[in-house]
Amino acid sequence: MPRPQLPPYSLFLSLTWKQFLGRFDIILPVTLGLALPLYALVDVTLPRELIAQNVTGSVEELIGIISHPTYIVNVVLQVVVNVALVFIAIVIILTLQHAYHRQVITLHALVREAIRFYPRAIVLHSITGIITLIGLGLLLVPGIIVAVFFSMALPALVWDKLTIRAAMVASWRMVRGRWWSVCLYLTSTYVLTDVAGWLIITVLPNTVGFTTAGLTIAAIINVFAIIFTVVVFTGLVVKKPGLVR
Repeated sequence: MPRPQLPPYSLFLSLTWKQFLGRFDIILPVTLGLALPLYALVDVTLPRELIAQNVTGSVEELIGIISHPTYIVNVVLQVVVNVALVFIAIVIILTLQHAYHRQVITLHALVREAIRFYPRAIVLHSITGIITLIGLGLLLVPGIIVAVFFSMALPALVWDKLTIRAAMVASWRMVRGRWWSVCLYLTSTYVLTDVAGWLIITVLPNTVGFTTAGLTIAAIINVFAIIFTVVVFTGLVVKKPGLVR
C-alpha cells in the first residue's frame, strides 16, 4: 500500500518562512553567539595569500597549499565551525518543538536543553556523515540516497528523544516510500539557501571583517533550510503534515 504523499512544496516554504520570521528572536542571538566568533577566527587565519595565487593545478602547487600550516589550521577551524553549527540546529529543532506544543520557553532554557542532546547529536552527525562520504565515493549516487534517508535523523533524535540508532532507523522508515519527494524538497531548499549565502559572501569584499559578516549572514540564511527540514519532518510523522504551529 503506497504511503500518503507530502503536501505541496509551496506549503512547506510558506510554513518555513512563517517560522523563520516568528522565531527570529531565537535564531539571531544563537547564530551570532556561536557562528560570529568562530567565523571571525576563521577569517583572521584564512590564508588569503595562497588563495590569491594563480594555481595551475599542478600536484606540487596543490601539495604546497594543503601542507601550508595556516591552511591546516583553517581546515581544523572549519571542522570546529561545522560541529558548532550542529548545536544551532538542535536549538532550532527544540524551538519549533515547543512552538508546536504551544509551550513558552526562554533562550536560556533552550540552550540548557540543547546541551543535553549535543553529545549524541555530534556522534549521529559523524556517523551519518561518514556513511554519506563513503556512499559519495561509490559513484556518488549511493551517497545521495543515504543522505536523504538519514536527513530526518537529527530532528528525530531531538524531537522524539531517541537514541542514535533509533533516530537513524526512524529517519529511514519515515523517508521510505517518499524518498523522491523528500529529496526534491530538501535539495531545492538547500540549493536556494546555499546560493543566497554564496551571493552574500561573493558581493562583500574578501577582507577581514567583511568575510566574517558574509559567513555569519550565510549561517543565518542556512537556518531557513534547517527549519524547512523540521517542517518536512513534522509532515512525515503527524496527521496534519507540515503544520508546525
